[in-house]
Amino acid sequence: PLVVILAVAFGVVWWRATHTWYVGEDRGVVVVYRGVPDGLLVWNPEVVDRTDLKTGTLSELDRDRVRTGYCEGTRAGATACVVELRDRRQVRPTGVVTTAATSTTVPITTTAPGTTTAPGTTTRARATTTTADQLP
Repeated sequence: PLVVILAVAFGVVWWRATHTWYVGEDRGVVVVYRGVPDGLLVWNPEVVDRTDLKTGTLSELDRDRVRTGYCEGTRAGATACVVELRDRRQVRPTGVVTTAATSTTVPITTTAPGTTTAPGTTTRARATTTTADQLP
């Protein structure tokens, strides 16, 4: 009976150490690991998917989550978490990074669709303001 209990315990630990996935960091890049953060007994986590998502582009909260092991579970779950991380960060053309939770009001001036003017005449455009939340 003791051998059976030890064999089952070994099997459970082995399964957990080799069939768990999580999102972490490796050399400044978000990666998907197989294993558990910090390893389990003799099994250390192994990088299985390296993304092009740099941890420096993440919010401070997401960076901390990734550094400690984020979304532990299945491979599909870890991959979905990478997609969420990517969606939550936005890179502006200038290289400035903001999170998706930031909202900005942008005034937009429009004229009525299909309006044309004859040469030499001027028209007065009606200005409307639309917030970023109202844009399609």
